[in-house]
Amino acid sequence: MHHIVRLDCTGLGSANALERELAGLLADPTYDRSGGVLVELGPSGALLEAAQALGVADIFAARRSHLEGRIALHAVGDDGYIGARFIAIVGRYRGLRMDAFREVEWAVEWLRDGDGQGGEANARGRRSREAQEAGLIRAS
Repeated sequence: MHHIVRLDCTGLGSANALERELAGLLADPTYDRSGGVLVELGPSGALLEAAQALGVADIFAARRSHLEGRIALHAVGDDGYIGARFIAIVGRYRGLRMDAFREVEWAVEWLRDGDGQGGEANARGRRSREAQEAGLIRAS
């Protein structure tokens, strides 16, 4: 199982503030660069707006050598999730193992499943298969 750290960015008003928070996390001597990072983005906010989202992806990409594990972006609501998806798409293009999630449980499951396929859709698919196997829902 991989170590997971949480980076709470819900109250941050700019990409510069995120850069300082991330630098602090990476400087922590207990930080495990091969572990996962759960980034809490909240329902909306400056970091999820299009003008800043590209900068957010760039901040993570610039520290790619210190972020060897997966990065799960957790956002609440449709607007938050759309912004997080944009950041994750750009982050993956820049070489990060990053994805966006509406549900924190799915994000944590994806971070722990270090060898499996990523993404919210795959996490939902695994949950659906588990529910079918347990007889909780019928297969279609």
